[in-house]
Amino acid sequence: MLFNRDGDCLAAKLRLGNVHSADDWEELLLPEIERQQRLGKEVVFRADAAAAFAKPEISRSSRRPRGQQLRPSGRLQDKLICVMLVAAARPKRKFNIQFMESRNPKRKYWQKGKLIMQRRTFLQTLLAGAGGVAVGARVAHAALPKMKITRVRYYSPGTQGRGGPPSLTSTANVICIDTDAGITGIGEGGTKDTLEHCASALIGQDPSRIDTLWQNMFRGAFYPAGLEKLHALGGLDIALWDIKGKALGAPVYALLGGPTRDLCECYGGGGQGKATIREAARASMEAGFKAFRTEVIGPGLSDTGTSSRGAKDWNPHQAVLATFKRCQEIREAVGEEGDFICDFHAKLDMPDAITLASMLEPLRPYFCEDLVRNEALPLYRTIRERVKVPLATGNAGKVELRELIEEQLIDYARVRLPNLGGITEYMKIASMCETHFAGLIPEGTGPISTAAEVHVAAATNVPFLLQVGGPGTRPYLPQCYDFRQGKVYVNERPGLGVEFDPKQATQITEVTQPGNLGGMFRPDGSYTNW
Repeated sequence: MLFNRDGDCLAAKLRLGNVHSADDWEELLLPEIERQQRLGKEVVFRADAAAAFAKPEISRSSRRPRGQQLRPSGRLQDKLICVMLVAAARPKRKFNIQFMESRNPKRKYWQKGKLIMQRRTFLQTLLAGAGGVAVGARVAHAALPKMKITRVRYYSPGTQGRGGPPSLTSTANVICIDTDAGITGIGEGGTKDTLEHCASALIGQDPSRIDTLWQNMFRGAFYPAGLEKLHALGGLDIALWDIKGKALGAPVYALLGGPTRDLCECYGGGGQGKATIREAARASMEAGFKAFRTEVIGPGLSDTGTSSRGAKDWNPHQAVLATFKRCQEIREAVGEEGDFICDFHAKLDMPDAITLASMLEPLRPYFCEDLVRNEALPLYRTIRERVKVPLATGNAGKVELRELIEEQLIDYARVRLPNLGGITEYMKIASMCETHFAGLIPEGTGPISTAAEVHVAAATNVPFLLQVGGPGTRPYLPQCYDFRQGKVYVNERPGLGVEFDPKQATQITEVTQPGNLGGMFRPDGSYTNW
């Protein structure tokens, strides 16, 4: 069914007789759509109204016998497909369909500013959702093309490789998963060894079976994956979701049930180019950020410094007092309408961490983060009993976080992509948070991961706050997340909405041969350990 924004049914106003092909529908509907758009009205498709056409092939004036079900005939199903085809073929002017060109570069979709209809491509890529409602599995099955993964490429950002040893759990290396359908998914994370190990499990596989591929990468070597392997696995998982979104012409959050929000509120930190911490915190609020971040600090730092890494005279008692004084200044700078965050960064021993958290309580921090080391997560049972400030932690997977969330030992899961295993794993943790009234506050490893976190945010309703310092575009990323005035906005671009220029990066490796990761499958096709 075609409607304009005022709710007028356009298709119902047109002559319905002698319609036997898509060309007939084009001749009838396209002029009316163009006329409505010239009048400034938006033409949309409503699948729930398509059932109005699903009547028996009898005269429109005839009455339906009592008890007769409304079932469309085969010919009428073809008409419904054509109606939806025309609706999908007239997107908003701002809609970007360049994602389809990678499917077959020889096809041309635009000519002198006008859209050239390619019925088969539209039916295969755009009608999975609405078409499936009206005409059954025939259209939905055709919507996702059959694909196989042919190659995984791995890049270091920039034209020169990074010096020094790589960080095993915090890299912004770019992952490209290529398919035989010409669609490439973009991800981020991992190191050369962990990437090659996990990527070998993808070669020759169907990229649409994301959870099965995740399980095999995680469990296929039998022994549980550590955080280093999860980092690479998560980057590959992000790229698989990017492929599925591009194949369906939809943003990733739409495949996850979104959108649930229009934007992500963010918090920043650092010196903001200012001389004092008061000025930096005030500048952060004026830039549109929701909160300002600081860390536990020791004596001897600059007025806006936060890192004491490498210090040889670290005194935790002095750090407690210095940090408290800084937080007082920040609270005064951000005012009653602003917020601040104190990241303990596990720098303090447990008694000092509890003391500082108690001292900060009157200043009302948004949350205090990582009071103790990640390997000591069970200690949050004791911490929860002794402090009242909101708590956040969670650089771990869903199994490690389960008790913290279920027992409400933390208020915010501080999990980030790709470290915990990608979008697939993140949505499971988000479900736990929703069930137990916890929020999500991620920190991106790099700009592509941050873009992926926005899609997760747009598919869940839990409280969400994103750590972002500014725009995500780079020379190697001409398009990334949409950052404006201290916030990241949800966009409608297919997949992650990220573009990668390999000419601005250095290739590290590529994987083209399958490896030996593999489990077993139950009779119903689901994965299990070997």
